[in-house]
Amino acid sequence: DGYRPIASVTTEIQRAMQEWMESPGHRDNILDPSHRKVNVGLAWDRFNFVAYQHFEGDYVEYTALPIIAGGRLSFEGRVKNGASFGGGQIFPVRIDYDPPPHELTRGQVARTYCYGPGQPVVYLRELLPLINQLPEEYVLEEYLPDEPIRTEQESCTDPYYFSPEAPAPSSHEEARVFWLTARAHNQQPVREFISVPTRTASLWQLSGDSFSVAADLTDVLQVHGPGVYTVALLGMLAGEPEVISTYSLFHEIPRPAGYDPQ
Repeated sequence: DGYRPIASVTTEIQRAMQEWMESPGHRDNILDPSHRKVNVGLAWDRFNFVAYQHFEGDYVEYTALPIIAGGRLSFEGRVKNGASFGGGQIFPVRIDYDPPPHELTRGQVARTYCYGPGQPVVYLRELLPLINQLPEEYVLEEYLPDEPIRTEQESCTDPYYFSPEAPAPSSHEEARVFWLTARAHNQQPVREFISVPTRTASLWQLSGDSFSVAADLTDVLQVHGPGVYTVALLGMLAGEPEVISTYSLFHEIPRPAGYDPQ
């Protein structure tokens, strides 16, 4: 927070790991058996220390990375390490949106506890079979073409929702109060149902472990405009539905320096 000098870097690393393991959510994430890879980031100066862990499943290998060209999203690849793409899910692809990244003030960052995956803006599904070819256990209403679906979303104390005019903390104690307030809000998040459009893909090919998908997102891009569009693949892992891959596209905005989508 810029007011209290940190201890040694080694001490800060040990403290961060201890706090993560004492937090049920962080502990579950660290010990999640579906995570096969981890990236670790450390940064510090005299007053600040930041530790970051980013976990990966390594369940999708792209042969053609997701791209948006002329309003059309396309990608192809294969699933691996026990994951299956689709796995009976009605909407196997979700597109999330975040506004263009911009510089944040200390007042915004001080009031932050977490961030979300973005706003769901469209679900993609495979080309539908004829109604009379569907298994009897499926609810036919779910197969009406491109009907929006209602899904639950939780609020999160994202710094982009705070005004850049929010004053920065004036002391270490005030910075901690801001952080505790943000954490308390996240522990009792507001849940709301939102309506998300659906779209039948123009190309949907599955062959063994391989897949190839394309869809026209022109109207979605017109509604939300420039920003970060994240492609989330929803598959099956150990018999349970999971997000098996996320890939973010910077649409009509410059990529940050050093950005690597993989």
